[in-house]
Amino acid sequence: MARGDSRSLDEEHPSRWSMTVVALLADPEHVLLSVVVERGMMEGLTFRIPSALEPALKRKHAAILRSFPESIQPIEPNSNADWSIELAGTPSFDISLKSRRQMIINLDLNVEPADENSVLVGVQGMLPPAKNSQDAQLFRTWLEEHQAGTKPTMEGGARHWCDRSDIAYAIVELLKSEPEETSFHLAGRRQWTLEDTWTEFNELANRTQAGQSGRFDIAHLEAKGVPSIKAVRVDETTPPTVRPSFGSIHRFLEERDGEGWRPKTPLRQSLMFVLAMLQDDQAS
Repeated sequence: MARGDSRSLDEEHPSRWSMTVVALLADPEHVLLSVVVERGMMEGLTFRIPSALEPALKRKHAAILRSFPESIQPIEPNSNADWSIELAGTPSFDISLKSRRQMIINLDLNVEPADENSVLVGVQGMLPPAKNSQDAQLFRTWLEEHQAGTKPTMEGGARHWCDRSDIAYAIVELLKSEPEETSFHLAGRRQWTLEDTWTEFNELANRTQAGQSGRFDIAHLEAKGVPSIKAVRVDETTPPTVRPSFGSIHRFLEERDGEGWRPKTPLRQSLMFVLAMLQDDQAS
């Protein structure tokens, strides 16, 4: 079934909707886990969380909870679940619980899962990035350079940017199923140089600034399209860039929705959310 199909998924797969996910969230405001919880709630998943996090998450997702009031619940003694979710490298809660499978989301490194009951999801190039990540600092520096009227130095290899909504879609599909493979990589299919990314970012920042000031001119309204795909000379000074292998996630999603791993969100749209995040940070 295609992602845009409006038919009710629970009518097609009624057996999936008794599934419970135990979410061990060290940071309830984390940009990716927040979107996973939000999408999962609407897809019929129930998230059990440490009671200390319950008030914050219920406030954050109050609108969805009006339609799915039981989708966020506290962890109780001897709770059982189909999945537990953790972010690699972050502290987890010392809570006695039992889950059939564990999902580890890794935003930095690609490592092999520990056993057959663990699923590793390696994420690269997520937009907007996690707030304290290197990519967040990259865009923070870019915004400062833009506001100063200067151009940043481009240091680093090309990126495979991918919107967090596309990443969350794939993660929720994994949680709704029983994937046979245990390692999945999520990133954009297209490679973007930092130069092309800056071109897009700078243009959006110009339009945002013009909109806030009310000073538009014809240049702000021009539809310039996306940077063209072109051959890039590779020499010994060019840092190597290897695209992640999408074989496992493509096979899995192809069986689920007939499309496979094909992120839908344009880079320009993702960068708009990056700008909004940066401006919120500056305002706070």
